[in-house]
Amino acid sequence: GTLLGIEDSRNECFTIPENYIVSTLSSDIGIINGTVSDPTDTVTITGIEGTEGTWTTDAVLSGPGGPYAATCLDSPATTDTFDLIVTCSLDVPTEFTTPGQYCWDVTVAETTDAYGPDADGTFLGIEDEDNECFIILTSEQYFVGGGRIDVPSSANLVIDNSNVKTSNGKGPVNNEKKSETMIVTHGFELHCNPLSGPNNLEVNWLGNQFHLEELESAECVDDGSVNEPPPSNSTKKNGPGPTTDVYYGEGYGRFNGECGARAEWVFDDNGEPGKADHIISLLVWDANNQLVLNIAPSEITVRDTSSAGTWKDPGVDLNKWYVLQTGNHQWVPHPSEVHGPTQTNPCPEVTP
Repeated sequence: GTLLGIEDSRNECFTIPENYIVSTLSSDIGIINGTVSDPTDTVTITGIEGTEGTWTTDAVLSGPGGPYAATCLDSPATTDTFDLIVTCSLDVPTEFTTPGQYCWDVTVAETTDAYGPDADGTFLGIEDEDNECFIILTSEQYFVGGGRIDVPSSANLVIDNSNVKTSNGKGPVNNEKKSETMIVTHGFELHCNPLSGPNNLEVNWLGNQFHLEELESAECVDDGSVNEPPPSNSTKKNGPGPTTDVYYGEGYGRFNGECGARAEWVFDDNGEPGKADHIISLLVWDANNQLVLNIAPSEITVRDTSSAGTWKDPGVDLNKWYVLQTGNHQWVPHPSEVHGPTQTNPCPEVTP
């Protein structure tokens, strides 16, 4: 005859435990402009009604400056009724202001073998960004503009270098002082956070060109002056503009098309309509570390142009800083959304 296993289940049958289901939800999700205080994560465990299990839950918040340890309550927890709700909170209350993405990583395990082990594991927030991650943006700003400065013949600003051409294209400067005024033009869009982008700077002089490929560092300073009227709510969709005055930057790029060049610069916004905006200092080196443009090197550390006056009353600083003859420098409030990709760098990265 046929011996049915179900009639001798103790000896002839085995049972594969049911799995449980885990879902998670951060108290803060999406893009956030500003501060996030003491975020938490809610873990929901759904088992089989009437089948008792014991669960342990651990969590950590990953992100800039992290990971940040957390404690989950209650853990361990035993129940045969569902849903089981576990709340994970940071061990140290924290206000998060640093820009970047933060995600909860949660580990859940059932310890009695009442449920199948396939459901145990670590649930990475980066794989469930809509429910487990938030991104902090700051009130960023960027600096745009360009124009022309006239460098007097009394300033020996171009260094002897075989790559540097004179304005007539006939060869190197050979450290000669030019009898005519040297014209330097520039255009830029630069961010205070080098990770934001794009970041562009182009400088042209005597038939030469520097083109920025990689912004390495930036410092944006409000020197306390009130001569840079910001955009108004009625004219700028992003609200009032920054009151920043001075931009200090350093980066790598191309000189006359050749990779490996670098530059340092200090520009300011000294009010509208731009007639008192300055190139404070501008230095360019070629790939051989030869200085090829050397405008006011002693001013490269300047972070305060508040004494510069206004376009109506320029003050005394025009003797050492180069005021724009045409053009404008303007600070712009950062859009509320992420602004553009970071600049693609076609040159190999150069380490100083």
